Amino acid sequence: MKTLIKNGTIVTSEGEFAGDLLIEGETIREIGLALDAQVDEVIDATGKFVLPGGIDQHTHYLFGTPHVDTSGKPTTDMTGKTLAATDAALMGGTTMIVDHTSSQPGMSMIETLEFKKEKCAKGVVCCDYAMHANSTEVTDATFDEVAKLPEHGVCTLKIYMTFRGTCYYADDMTIFRFMEKCRENGITLYVHAENADIVEYLRNKFAAEGRLEAKYHIATRPAYVEYEAIQRVIALAKAAQCPICIVHVTSQEGVDAIRQARNEGAGIVGETCLHYMLKDRSFIEERPFEEAVKSIVAPANRSRRHLDYLWKALRMGWLDIVAADHSPTKMVDKDRGREDFRLIPNGAPSIGDRIQMLWTYGVEKNRMTRSELVDHCATKVAKTVGLYPRKGTLTVGSDADVVIYDPAWRGKVTNEESPSGIDYNAFEGFDQIGRVDTVFLRGIKMVEGHRFIGPRGIGQFIPASPYGLAYQRMEDDWRFEDPD
Repeated sequence: MKTLIKNGTIVTSEGEFAGDLLIEGETIREIGLALDAQVDEVIDATGKFVLPGGIDQHTHYLFGTPHVDTSGKPTTDMTGKTLAATDAALMGGTTMIVDHTSSQPGMSMIETLEFKKEKCAKGVVCCDYAMHANSTEVTDATFDEVAKLPEHGVCTLKIYMTFRGTCYYADDMTIFRFMEKCRENGITLYVHAENADIVEYLRNKFAAEGRLEAKYHIATRPAYVEYEAIQRVIALAKAAQCPICIVHVTSQEGVDAIRQARNEGAGIVGETCLHYMLKDRSFIEERPFEEAVKSIVAPANRSRRHLDYLWKALRMGWLDIVAADHSPTKMVDKDRGREDFRLIPNGAPSIGDRIQMLWTYGVEKNRMTRSELVDHCATKVAKTVGLYPRKGTLTVGSDADVVIYDPAWRGKVTNEESPSGIDYNAFEGFDQIGRVDTVFLRGIKMVEGHRFIGPRGIGQFIPASPYGLAYQRMEDDWRFEDPD
């Protein structure tokens, strides 16, 4: 199959230019002006922008992933049902996800990764995917597994400094041991940074005082618990000489800690998420329960000061990536916390909105250029995870993951437009300028006229390579000196 996209404006992380793009089979064959070739289809992209398919490195699809009940006991959902909803990612211009995969009870990390690929994803997932490793049952053998992860195409590992009392929580000794193993094997350690002790103390304190409404979720996860944890994990990373990616950064102070460490030669990549850039704490504090719970996430939403600083941080290069942190939690589950905010599950569905919301509130408001949008949503993600240049760019020889964006469209975000399978949208009612019109996944047309038309279940596992962007940034002299 050959497809020629003509007369569009091609956008990469390095700039944009008028040109044509030729797809042959699964790859980009040629990029240039006035291309002429015998093809099966010609698409006229006049007035539209041609982008590389987005990569979302932070998703929590619930296939093969344990949930944790209120007692901290893991329960398991291996049905794979939510994975079929990855068509929502494609409709939003995201052609690849990097999903979190927590080890199943009785399974090692690697056993879980292979189970997820073979039993949950194969023939179900619509977009391409990679995976982060994570262990919920850490033993000495778990650390030995880390060296084997690259053999299985997995070169990132996620740890949580929060959620004390659950199977996700990792103390400092565990984190440091993972860091040593990750560094030795070129694996980037992904970190959810919040001080678990302070969060737990505040949650219990507010509950004892009878302050159980949804709005108190924010008060029990203040910005300083993120700032402290970021500083601490940076110190551990410096001691272990381990490159890291700090995910969903929310605060000015957190950004500045990362910025300072980067200036000192640290191997750090910083990620924030769409909801922290568009929704301040008023979305929880000033709205009824049914609306407030749509914004319950961890870390919590911040004030306008922090929100504005995140936009600045991306523009200045202090943060690198914008992710969705897509977590398809239904309202019936959110409702469990109506009388006690501690029972409200964190997370919201947003996989289909990332690129379109960044275009609307970033590009159209001169907060980011189109090239910066591509960089934050595709190119730097591919470099961090170890997928570049196969993914994340429009380059001859790269996978033909191509998005045609129509900037002329006007409308509002509605849940009806999303096939995510969840009964609400985190950005319901937000204005939207432009939308994803056409999407190719490895040369196969998956979306046309903003409608999903592609074959289901053709998504492939794409193996990642070690020594990603965080390793490339780390300077040799970024280390603690040996004691005298």
